[in-house]
Amino acid sequence: MILKLRKRHRYTWIALSIILPVGFVLALANRPGPILPNEQMIEQAIPGFNERQPVAAAKTEGWSIEAYRAPDGQTWLEAKFREASQRPVSVLYLSPRAGAGIDEARAVGPVGPRGIYQYPMDSTTASWKEYHVFFYDQVRKEIYSETLLKRSR
Repeated sequence: MILKLRKRHRYTWIALSIILPVGFVLALANRPGPILPNEQMIEQAIPGFNERQPVAAAKTEGWSIEAYRAPDGQTWLEAKFREASQRPVSVLYLSPRAGAGIDEARAVGPVGPRGIYQYPMDSTTASWKEYHVFFYDQVRKEIYSETLLKRSR
């Protein structure tokens, strides 16, 4: 190595020896905090919360989905995810019968991390006699966790 390159090499390593530790310290300081297992989800009051009527519901250990109808006829699904999804690139689908593929079903919306999500339903979907909900993994191209939403009386 010639003298010019040796000097440049030395200054590069000196700069890296200062920049890298500072970068590691900043990265550690800016980590998000842990999600505690007993942490309660905050459920905010939705306008018209008392006026909505439950239409159908399904509940499992990690999530629950309920269909609601407002007095003005608007219908929506409300999904509560108590745990982060193990398949983060998933879409929630709604179908009129069990075993329907994604061609027959309607995509409702993406599945996100923990929290409460509301998905509006159009009038034709709301008029179905029964609702089957399932999740579709877009990476693995497979349907998982199909459930019937049981009608409320």
